[in-house]
Amino acid sequence: MANIYDGAFRTILNDCRKLIIPVINEIFGETYTGDEEIRFFPNEHLPC
Repeated sequence: MANIYDGAFRTILNDCRKLIIPVINEIFGETYTGDEEIRFFPNEHLPC
């Protein structure tokens, strides 16, 4: 079941980058404006 949510969040990060700030603001109660720099770093670990 977690894979469904992982895939949805990955889609938001890759295809809808302008939605990242509103999602972070809503989930964590922040007030980012959207002018902040967003840097992406791979964090997936592939099985050996």
